Amino acid sequence: MSDKSLFRPDTAFWSVLPPVPLMGVGTALVESVEHYVIRLAWITGTSVKSIVSLPAPFDEPGIRKTTLASSFCGPGKVYKRRIENLEILTGVETIRCGSFYLLDAILTPGAVGRASGYHRWCPQCYKEWDEATSWEPLQWSIDLRVTCPDHGCDLEDRCRHCGAIQKPSVRYQSRRNCSKCQRSLAGDGAWSVKPRYVSWAEGQLSKLVELCATPGRDPLPGTTFETFAYTITRSAPSNPALSVGASDALARLVRLNFPRGLPKGSGVRVRLHTLINACALQGISVQDLLLNPVESGALSFIERWGEYRPLELPSGHDEENVLVLASFLEALLANQKMFYLPHPRSAMRELKVTRRAVSTVSPDVYGRYMLRYQRQASSGALRRAEQAFLRALNCIKAIRPNPFGPSDGRKARKLVARTLDISVEDAWQMVRCITHWRRAIELAKAKVLGLSLQELRAQKKLGGIGEQWC
Repeated sequence: MSDKSLFRPDTAFWSVLPPVPLMGVGTALVESVEHYVIRLAWITGTSVKSIVSLPAPFDEPGIRKTTLASSFCGPGKVYKRRIENLEILTGVETIRCGSFYLLDAILTPGAVGRASGYHRWCPQCYKEWDEATSWEPLQWSIDLRVTCPDHGCDLEDRCRHCGAIQKPSVRYQSRRNCSKCQRSLAGDGAWSVKPRYVSWAEGQLSKLVELCATPGRDPLPGTTFETFAYTITRSAPSNPALSVGASDALARLVRLNFPRGLPKGSGVRVRLHTLINACALQGISVQDLLLNPVESGALSFIERWGEYRPLELPSGHDEENVLVLASFLEALLANQKMFYLPHPRSAMRELKVTRRAVSTVSPDVYGRYMLRYQRQASSGALRRAEQAFLRALNCIKAIRPNPFGPSDGRKARKLVARTLDISVEDAWQMVRCITHWRRAIELAKAKVLGLSLQELRAQKKLGGIGEQWC
């Protein structure tokens, strides 16, 4: 018998991984790929890291093996290849239905707002958990979703008993218990009062996920939202009933200098809350916008829903990091010993927060800080001072990675003075400023997370935390 006879086209082959089906395909409660991989690892007796680290051609050269929700469900840089690999390895062609694969060319990375290292859950779902029929839906991974799509109770992200945040990569068998105190995360759900618009927005999220969960659909073109924006900006000026506020809101949503049009073909990527806000402003469903962008944009009843309210959530960013930044800016404003206030962009870079996010959540704090920052000197002097601050910051980080650890003040002063070509006295002022700046960020994290200084030291493995600055 020749070797070729073993590989007839009609021969059925075993898949590398068991063909475990994705749960809830075709419904708004479809299982997320993130949970699917965790469940698959439990069934096969391996780990998520082992599954995503399979040898070529299923490896990911040059890519950090992350287990965040966006790395499996999207949108992002890694998830498409992982899903395609999983579909080949398991033989299950519907795994992509548990992600935003359908909207890959429309949504910008981080568009669903779950770039954070924790997961959320419904305590009622965990209470009724059945390993044969239960799963974690994709909608839990959307920040704009604040209630369970099944029970309607509030989603939780902290243990009720100890307040600990739960990591997304917890193993399947331990996922419904707190990783810190080991107590159950299940319980009776809590129902808080929500504005009508939030309930409507969550309904649109359910329709969006149901669209993504429909098998057999080809990915939507990247020009979908651009086509809608182009159509609506051409038809809106002819509507005399359009208010000035609605015109401004429309211009903000489509990223255009309203009422000018934009050339077609550029491909505008948007965040999820932009899609929802555009639907609310136009009085349409998210499925109408995505499947019929021209017809939806040409409708003459723009702003027909009088209860339109824009979503104020900083989609695409960890809201806790935004609160940390706001607390940090407040601390710097309250400290009279700071001889120089650095531009907040350095802290934004450290916390991975955008100006838009912090100005949305804490506009007052951000505004007061920027006003005081700009009053320090001219724009040219501030630009030079910021460059000097960043160079000195890199020097201090190199010799003192731990902002609370022991330091050699004399060595730091000499290094900064030599790097910036300034006097030792000026270098000492810069060292004090940077030391306070670095410690203030860590203490702001502790404040927002509700940690004591001792708990922060245990979490960050920092030593010598104290209230006194250098």
